[in-house]
Amino acid sequence: MEKNLVSEEEMREVYESLRTPCKVGMVLAEEGVLMDCPNVFARPDGIFGMIYVRFRPDSKMPGYETWLAVSSDLIHWEPQGKLLTQNLPDRETADARGGKTAGDGKTAGQESALSGTELTRNGIRPGWDCCQKDGSLCLIDPAWGGTLAPERWDGKYWMSYIGGALPGYETDPLRIGMASADEIRPDAFSCLPLPVLAENDPDARAFERTTLYKSCVVRDRAETLGAPFVMFYNAKSQPFSIERIGIAVSRDMVHWQRVGGGAVLENGITDRWNIAGDPQLLRMEDCSLWVMNYYFAGDGTAYDTFACSRDLIHWTKWDGAPLVSPSEDYDARFAHKPFVFRHNGTVYHFYCAVSEQGRGIALAVSQL
Repeated sequence: MEKNLVSEEEMREVYESLRTPCKVGMVLAEEGVLMDCPNVFARPDGIFGMIYVRFRPDSKMPGYETWLAVSSDLIHWEPQGKLLTQNLPDRETADARGGKTAGDGKTAGQESALSGTELTRNGIRPGWDCCQKDGSLCLIDPAWGGTLAPERWDGKYWMSYIGGALPGYETDPLRIGMASADEIRPDAFSCLPLPVLAENDPDARAFERTTLYKSCVVRDRAETLGAPFVMFYNAKSQPFSIERIGIAVSRDMVHWQRVGGGAVLENGITDRWNIAGDPQLLRMEDCSLWVMNYYFAGDGTAYDTFACSRDLIHWTKWDGAPLVSPSEDYDARFAHKPFVFRHNGTVYHFYCAVSEQGRGIALAVSQL
């Protein structure tokens, strides 16, 4: 069997492993606030953490901020505070396409990194992320039924994030930045001064020339793609603002190189808006099979599904029933943006639920 071939029987087995037919309901919500993009990890003390995004539409300069919540049972969550926060300039952002600001726009940890030298990346300057910071914890153990523990690299925990200088809900352009911390707690993370991937990079591919979105970074000890750290992320370009998923790799979590000439996963729809987005990577079958959970959006709906691969490049998409889809009052519009894992024999599927009631974090499980 070719390494990139995943049979229909194997895809069915993965689907059965991932199924979470029992919806628990909303586990994190706040009136007047939009919550999004859950990712969950386990601490050594047995407590679970959830990284999520919080957005207040009624604020003066609305934008994503990244928060932490904790739980002892994966059902009841207590917010702890901000991990990545806005750092707005004193005056309105100027030359937003280049990320220049009227104030200094530096995030925590950038002052020492700049050392008095003006840094740029293709015209992008520090402050490029002053209004938007949507983070995902990197290097969480991807093994199915594994520890769910985040791994340190260079003595630190790492977070990739969507950054932007303009207010609003996902206002273009957005880029990918990296932050690190000695501990996963509020106010501990420091951001690199410049994005690590941007839409105007010389090697940016056709599918990512407008905005880069959510990323998932895993460690591949086999270095299948020539480096130990692999980032999957969705991005869009015109026309139609179609979003597709691509890959970049790194040896140090700071310098990233794109892999291939285009996207590795998309919906195959080219004549109207649609999304393949928010990838989350798992390893099954004694680590011989990669599973990518992601969401489909288009034609008035959004739901979670998956694809499988043996080489991280060639992906077989599941064409059966969604893993979760709209069915309840609280997720009647969208049930999307997955984070799935197995713990103590139960499968947990956290996702973003959207309805007329608002946007928050919901949970479905394999058994009650």
